[in-house]
Amino acid sequence: AANAAAAAGGGARMLEALGWAGLAHLASTPAALRDVGGCAGLSGGEQQRLAAARLYLQRPSLVVLDEASANLDPAFEAKLFAWCAGSGVTTITISHNIELRAHHTHELQLNGCGGTTQLKPLHHTAPTRRGAEPPSARSS
Repeated sequence: AANAAAAAGGGARMLEALGWAGLAHLASTPAALRDVGGCAGLSGGEQQRLAAARLYLQRPSLVVLDEASANLDPAFEAKLFAWCAGSGVTTITISHNIELRAHHTHELQLNGCGGTTQLKPLHHTAPTRRGAEPPSARSS
């Protein structure tokens, strides 16, 4: 009985994570979720959202995101990074998208083979090009 209750609780958490990621419709197609990687027939954006749902479920203390916002709309991208910050997840992001700076406090610049490496704080003083206020400028 305890295992059944735990499984039911895990199922509820999975549904919560899918809903958070905007993928509640996948709950009706569990075969797609059981497939290797859970990505059979999903668009690139849905695959990224499913990876974000896994992150939401696992709630790690540290995550390395490599082009994690590729194929995501700006609203969900902001939601993902806001959740990471609000949940205390230390986030290391690898990206060519300079607009993601708005979601981070520091930037590590790696410049070529044997070139300079620089860690510097990011100072958010103006809204991003998308018009969203950077997280550090928001008041609670």
